[in-house]
Amino acid sequence: EGGVFRGSVMDWSKTPDSLKPENLYGAVSFDAVNRVFRDGKVFNSKIYDATIGLFIGPTILAMEGKPHWEHRNLVSAAFKSRSLA
Repeated sequence: EGGVFRGSVMDWSKTPDSLKPENLYGAVSFDAVNRVFRDGKVFNSKIYDATIGLFIGPTILAMEGKPHWEHRNLVSAAFKSRSLA
């Protein structure tokens, strides 16, 4: 619907169904990405908790709200252009 699709590139791979995460969405247009970023109830990063989070624990990618911003503020300076140059 409007550039947002339900599924994953793994749907076209030989990945066993038991290893494919559920409830994944993809956004393939500017408007779709904008919609996804603004609707955190439907489109969130909780999938990380059930995938990579099982192996390495909580990540900033799966955090939301205050915990996300607190962790982001700790590392954001490293991603500014003068730090990357």
